[in-house]
Amino acid sequence: MANLLLPPQLQFIDHDGAPLAGGKLFTYTPGTSAEKATWQDANETIFWTNPIILDDRGAAAIYGDGDYRLILEDSDGNQIFDTSTTEPLRADVISAVMLPVVGAQSLQQARDLMGVSQAIADALGAVNLIKGPTGPTGPIGVRGPTGASGPTGASASNTEYHAGNPGWWRDNTSSFLVQFGFGSTDGTGNAHQNFPVPFTSGNIIVLATSDLAWADVNGITPTGFDCTTASPLFGGRWNGGPLGFYWLALGS
Repeated sequence: MANLLLPPQLQFIDHDGAPLAGGKLFTYTPGTSAEKATWQDANETIFWTNPIILDDRGAAAIYGDGDYRLILEDSDGNQIFDTSTTEPLRADVISAVMLPVVGAQSLQQARDLMGVSQAIADALGAVNLIKGPTGPTGPIGVRGPTGASGPTGASASNTEYHAGNPGWWRDNTSSFLVQFGFGSTDGTGNAHQNFPVPFTSGNIIVLATSDLAWADVNGITPTGFDCTTASPLFGGRWNGGPLGFYWLALGS
């Protein structure tokens, strides 16, 4: 593989500093008039003519092998210079493996071409980190003092509640009373329910219901009521035996 004899697109100029358009560059073996070949590509597949005719800008990209005697003339044959060139590092001392590295455009590209970047990545990937020893346990902190207790709040409720069957709920401020429970009728479909906490005045409202039918409530008194179940399935009184019911009474 040939190396660039001169930098690509190097522009030659005449004695007046103008581009040497159409100039002629002769290439010889150093110290002789024996022509020495040059190429237009690094793979040495396209030969240059000898002389090389420069383009309109007085430039050309020339690949060569080793040292050369160069004679430059203008388009009329007037000589500009006759000199020899020596490669900074001859192609015959650079191995084929290292040639791409020599032509690298940056240090990173050179590392990549030589496989240095990949070798570093592979080495880092193969590192087996060993877990270090467990550090000493820190001292146990001292518990701070208990804060002062806040003030006791006022009573949150003026109500009383008693669950169960029967049960009741009382608002002590207004003496409002709710009583509730459940029971069952006798074989005639009737039952009498006493309020466990007697109402002291009237305004009693009672609701009684069962799983199968509404119940008629009769005989409301401050101490109890009579409950007779009725079934919409039979259109009248229930006489088929005991039937469970729930009740809720409101009063004061």
